[in-house]
Amino acid sequence: MTSKKFLLSFLIGFILCLGIPVIQASSCKDSYVDRVCGEDQKNLWLDIVCVVDNSVGMTNAGLASVAASISSLFVDGQQLGIQPNNPRTTRIGIVTYNQEAQVVADLNNFTSVDELTNKVYSILNKVSTSQDSYLHSGLEAANDLLEQQSFNTARGHYQKLVIVYTSEYKGTGPQDPLPLAMRMKQTVSIATVAYGQDDILGFLAELTKIATPGYNFTNENGENTISELRSTMLQVNCYCPNGWFQMRQSYANENSFEYGVCLLPVTIQATWLASKFSCRNHWNKAYLVNEYTQTKHDYVLQVVRNNTAFKQPYTYFIGLSYVNGNWQWEQPDGMDPIVVQNWNDWNPGFPTASSTATVGVNVQTSPSSMSTGWQNTRKDLASIQLIRSTSKMDSYSIPELSYIVCRNLHFFIPAFSLFIIEIGISSYQIQYQEALTLNYSTLILILLLVSMPLSVFNPPVWFTLYMTTFIHMLYFKELYMFSLGATMMMFMSIFYHEATRIRTKTKDRLLSSITDI
Repeated sequence: MTSKKFLLSFLIGFILCLGIPVIQASSCKDSYVDRVCGEDQKNLWLDIVCVVDNSVGMTNAGLASVAASISSLFVDGQQLGIQPNNPRTTRIGIVTYNQEAQVVADLNNFTSVDELTNKVYSILNKVSTSQDSYLHSGLEAANDLLEQQSFNTARGHYQKLVIVYTSEYKGTGPQDPLPLAMRMKQTVSIATVAYGQDDILGFLAELTKIATPGYNFTNENGENTISELRSTMLQVNCYCPNGWFQMRQSYANENSFEYGVCLLPVTIQATWLASKFSCRNHWNKAYLVNEYTQTKHDYVLQVVRNNTAFKQPYTYFIGLSYVNGNWQWEQPDGMDPIVVQNWNDWNPGFPTASSTATVGVNVQTSPSSMSTGWQNTRKDLASIQLIRSTSKMDSYSIPELSYIVCRNLHFFIPAFSLFIIEIGISSYQIQYQEALTLNYSTLILILLLVSMPLSVFNPPVWFTLYMTTFIHMLYFKELYMFSLGATMMMFMSIFYHEATRIRTKTKDRLLSSITDI
């Protein structure tokens, strides 16, 4: 088998027009355009920390302006805090800093927009007496707050945003904020708003380095920072899973307009039809990529060119097929294909008239040319590179602890009952110095037998009860405290195992089934 006959096949996935409630005004089928990120301000899944410079240089007027900005970030009816019946919420905390930083409102302080509006002016009503303004201190406090109350919690998957309001950039050595900001930006987006200064000593240029590209703003000259920050929140809320490429207007320009479209290069050997179904199985609502526009075509080509697994001459499948006399684009499972409209990119001489060459492929026609064009080929041909599809998401949620407990009652009821009985018997024996009786052993065995049918669904349950019984039978007479400790350790170990397993399984399931919010 030659290497040419078995070229690697590649998939790049987009989920483009998902059935999400955020964008109901139009569909991909109606507009024949690539999806943009959601524009519904009430649909944010964020944890936000506002970092506010309250040094003398900020001035009381500047602080009042910051308070107005923070209270105006959200619209009426937007959900803040943790809502038990609605995981689609945003939390906001506030950190003030000068020489040192202080958390004046953590992520759980505000539960409504009205509450935020009422309290933010009292929190930010007067500057401090300090002349110093060390942004490093403020960022460090914000990072610690997110570590404690967002990362590694039930909201760990929510997107994070830090908004910095500052009048000065100061700090060298340990107080230099840039290294910390660079580390934070690996998992957190940072927006900056400059207050009250011209570009003294490169203030704005230095502050731009702190911000995530495109998220640096200034409050001077009447600029509308509220609308800019709202747009930033929507952009942060719209993201791709790890390893995916978010399509933007220009591949080379990180700050160019971003679409609600995700691309994923994956190596696979497959025919066009196998690729189509592989996409659907790889990610919910995924499908072979469409190319509605030159912009989309060029971006896909740049992804291919910058992936070392793709070799020249570039050849990869796209979601184009010939059905009932029309060339049409693949769509998510359950949606009708869309007939090719407007722009096309057929190579010269294509498409050819053929009853078997009914699927589309992008082909680099010349080694000297870095461009590709469409050609039709047989859909049973496997020696080709191809492109897969799945769509952009804005956030997803995982179950609360109550769900985990209810899902595993067959574990918690017998184990917890045994634990309570253990405490009672141990206390009785400590008081009366009596040994384990046959009745107690019988009771344990009864619990073990009763739980057996339920434990079929969860082997760790059976192991816990079995080991508890075994320990009691052999050691309880002399080492009842060891038995009590072993039971407690097993109970907590299995609880942790179950909670982690269910949380991970459910999170993966929801992440694979999420559509654009």
